Amino acid sequence: MEYLWSSVLTVIARLALFGMIDVCLSHSSNILYISAVASPSHFLWSEQLAKALAAKGHNVTLLNIYKQGSSGKNMHFLKLDGVEEGLLAEGPVDYLELHQLSPFQLLSSFADLEFSVCERALVSTALQRLRQYPISFTFQLIIHDQLAGPCLLLLLETFRHPPLVMASAASSYTSSALVFGSPVFTGFVPSQLHDMPLQMGLVDRGYNFLLTHLEVMSRQYFYNPLIDRLVQRHCENITSVSQYESSAIRAVVNSMSLLDPPEPRISQIVAVGGLHITPTRPIDVSYLGRDKGKYTKLVLVSFGSNVLISTLGDGTIQALAAVARKMPFVQFLWKTDTNKSPLGMVLPSNVLTAAWFPQNDLLGGGIVDVFVTHGGLLSVQEAIWHGVPMLGVPVYGDQYQNVRRLERLGIGRRLLLEALSAGSLQDHLHALINDERYTERARKISRMVRDAHPAPRAKAVWTIEWVMRNYQTSSELLLGVDLNGVGFIEKYTLDVLAFVLLAISCCTVALYHLSTACYRYLIYRFAMKKKME
Repeated sequence: MEYLWSSVLTVIARLALFGMIDVCLSHSSNILYISAVASPSHFLWSEQLAKALAAKGHNVTLLNIYKQGSSGKNMHFLKLDGVEEGLLAEGPVDYLELHQLSPFQLLSSFADLEFSVCERALVSTALQRLRQYPISFTFQLIIHDQLAGPCLLLLLETFRHPPLVMASAASSYTSSALVFGSPVFTGFVPSQLHDMPLQMGLVDRGYNFLLTHLEVMSRQYFYNPLIDRLVQRHCENITSVSQYESSAIRAVVNSMSLLDPPEPRISQIVAVGGLHITPTRPIDVSYLGRDKGKYTKLVLVSFGSNVLISTLGDGTIQALAAVARKMPFVQFLWKTDTNKSPLGMVLPSNVLTAAWFPQNDLLGGGIVDVFVTHGGLLSVQEAIWHGVPMLGVPVYGDQYQNVRRLERLGIGRRLLLEALSAGSLQDHLHALINDERYTERARKISRMVRDAHPAPRAKAVWTIEWVMRNYQTSSELLLGVDLNGVGFIEKYTLDVLAFVLLAISCCTVALYHLSTACYRYLIYRFAMKKKME
């Protein structure tokens, strides 16, 4: 009897195991993730999202410009060969020059980079190999980094138009909203192309209106048609790849409400700010010198994965070195382009330089007192998550707005590159180190951000899986509800506004004429009465 029960339980256990495997397999999908933005930090963000999907059992192919190979049995990296190599052959980006560009020049520079990436990607063997996949093979979903532009959306045609989800490592809520045809709110949402104040006056709002709509119109009427013509030269059966963007069902963006302006949100855009942040790992801090009591504070200096410290000018490097000498009680960890000392200069003993530091682990390890950053979104989010005060030195783009908001939150200070000197840098560091209010405020905000439910990564994965489960139904329900088909005049109710203004003008004119007639009548009566007397 005992043997019989043992056999029954074994059979039940095996059936349950096979059932679980079957369920897992039935829910696994083939996902193509297109991440072709020429930015290592954007790729790292995309990689974290792709790995999260792979961990759920999906087979993920990450088409990118930086990495080739596999990670686990269902995570595959497919590198667009020739793209990174071509960009590197053009030489490093001069970020000091980029910092000095006007917003219009910056917009043109971003568009040129997008076109250059597209041009090289179209002739890469990796893309040709993808397009030659067997007709029987299909991807159940395509995820596309919208900041790369519509170039590689030609793969939607190749794989018979599976559902599309947009994703972005930038807090590009406005540009994501434009994909779905939503209006933009230039009166209180500043453009990321310029260092706009958080509270804009009349002139600022006028300039912001001009910048935002110029970006939209140049994209719609110049850059997108340019990309379309380039793609047509390589794929004759495709008439327009830019039109595919509006077929997206959802967009997941690296947006954290604390760092965003107060703007109306639409349900198609899901904020998953901080998705890239991983649990901190223990690090060996013995080499920092703090275990000997030699240093009482630690400052981490990093300008991210894009900005090379050597491109910011000798003055910035010399100022950082001079401050380190004046603050011998502080240990400085300085991320440079290489493991060598910048400019070949002799640095003080309290400065450690390296081409890479485990930034997330350092910030989350409770040992960093101040984080000197360029204001890149991923770095700022990591510092907020771990409750570390910041000194922001913005260089270009959205970094200005990120730094303004951390200053408004009371968790950091802003130092413009033009004002950076040994004296100003030392003053800001002293304030951040000695004023406990910055640290207390940063820790409070950290607790609040971490308390969000669901967590950013789980939220992103659930959204993407929801699209795969409900694509057909949602497409039917949203049929005919495409805001991209609504004209500019109708979208901003300019016709109604014009009618109201016309009605007010007509009423004003009528009132004027009526008042004039009454006045003349009264004058006439007064004159007649006087004449009769």
